[in-house]
Parts: sequence; structure tokens; C-alpha cells
Amino acid sequence: MQAANTIAENTPVFPSNVSPEFVEWLTYEKADARRHQRRIMKATAMLALAIVLFIIKDNPEILAGLFNLDAYAAK
Repeated sequence: MQAANTIAENTPVFPSNVSPEFVEWLTYEKADARRHQRRIMKATAMLALAIVLFIIKDNPEILAGLFNLDAYAAK
């Protein structure tokens, strides 16, 4: 068990004989993954906003109740 921990601690993430093309490709893939993740988060936020707007459109009294505006509307 101790030998496995020692090997894991001393093993670098990238071996020293990695080609520069591979490092360049990996860097591009990481950047592409980050862009894809941002697109997914943006689409999720837009969908959530659309759902909230649809709920408010169907039931505007929910918004009034949320901010306690129904007391002002009754006067």
C-alpha cells in the first residue's frame, strides 16, 4: 500500500516525452470543453427564465402575492 502511494505521488500528470502537438491538441480540447460548458449553462439559464416568464404570464397574481401587492390593488 505504501509503495502504491509513493508511486502515485511521484508520477507526473504528463510524462516528459509528450509531443508538443499532443499538448497543443489537449489545450484546444480543454478550451472547447469550457466553451461547450458555457453554452450548456447559458441554454439552461434561458430555459429557466422562459419557464418563469410563462408561469408569470399565466398567473400574474403569483407575482402580486409574492411582493404583497394585492393589498395595494384592493384599495
